[in-house]
This record gives sequence, C-alpha cells and structure tokens, in this order.
Amino acid sequence: MTAAHLMKTYSPQPVAFVRGEGAWLWDTEGRRYLDALAGIAVNGLGHGHPVLARAIAEQAAKLVGDMARKGEIRDLVEERTFKLTLKTFYRDYDAPKGRRAAVAEPSRCRAEGGEECWSFRWADVPPPLIEFHRRLVSIEYSEDGANWIPLEERGIRVDDDGYDLSVAFTSDITDTKLGVYETRWYNPERNEGRWHRFRIEPRQEQEVFFSKAFR
Repeated sequence: MTAAHLMKTYSPQPVAFVRGEGAWLWDTEGRRYLDALAGIAVNGLGHGHPVLARAIAEQAAKLVGDMARKGEIRDLVEERTFKLTLKTFYRDYDAPKGRRAAVAEPSRCRAEGGEECWSFRWADVPPPLIEFHRRLVSIEYSEDGANWIPLEERGIRVDDDGYDLSVAFTSDITDTKLGVYETRWYNPERNEGRWHRFRIEPRQEQEVFFSKAFR
C-alpha cells in the first residue's frame, strides 16, 4: 500500500467534517465520505447514534465532570522531605584493577535470524561504569592500513547509537575485576579493498581502544 491509501493519523487532513450519521461523514462542501476509521481508542457505534447521544446529553445535563469528590480534598502540606536512593540494574562490582584488553579477536558470526556479522569481545570497566547511554563502539575503515576513517552508511555513522552495531555485557568478570563485553556488527559492508576495526570509546580513565584490523 502507498501513502495515498493510508490515513495519516497524526497529520492534519485536507478535509473538515461538519456532520456525521452512522458510518457516513459530510464535509464543509457537502461531500459524503464513508468513515472506515471509527476513531482511535473510542467507541465504534458510529456518528449520531441516538442512544449514545441521549445518554451523553442526559449526563451533561446533570454533571459534566466530578474530579473532586467529597472527602478527597485535603490541605497541601507546607513542606515535604524525600530520601532518594540510587539504584542500578546491575549488582555492585569491585573497582577494576586492570586495563582494557581483547578477550576474543574479531571473527565472523551469524545472528539468530541468519544475518552475517562480525563479533568482538573485550574486557572493560564493570557495567555500572560503562555508560551505555553514550556511544561506546563504532566501526572505522582504512584502505592503506595507516589512515583510519569513521565508517558511514548513507551518511549515518556505523556505531551503537543505533546503526547495525550492538553491545552486550556477557556477565563474565575477569580476575582484574573488568567486565567482558561483546559487540556485533551486522550486515557488514563488502569491500575487499578495505580493512575494518572496532573502536571503543574512552571510559573511566580507560583510553580509547581498538580491535585488530580485519576484512
């Protein structure tokens, strides 16, 4: 289906309806339309249903809204005190004592859906310190092995901000109290003239880190 056959639900429509009856609508020019939408998260009884219209009118004649019921209105306190406790999805870990290091060099893999990918594992600071909300991993390429350039696809950088790269904590901890992570590059580009490598951004006094080059 094309956009011409779909209703742009949250965009203004080029028509203004002034009246409805059952499944039919009329616009300001008097043209009639069959309403196949029936509204969003509302009843499907149609427009101008006599029973529904009568019930709404009867209720509106009594009371439109009862937002504050008797006994539910209280005076506001002048001061409130809150105690906030920092929580994390991960358990507490001992402070890391080692430096970043490769655990498994880049290798070809296949995802569960059959997608081709490259995988790389390395040791880094524990999960509470890795800051997943910031870019951590990206792909760089080189055609001479000396000059490295950030890889882009259709003008978008290939990194774990959302483009074909994933990063996950494997739950393993090294003897030096570092966490082990795996990153995967899905649907890697096919360019025999290029070398590629994973770039790991600095974290918690750990300097930028690179995997071995691969192709």
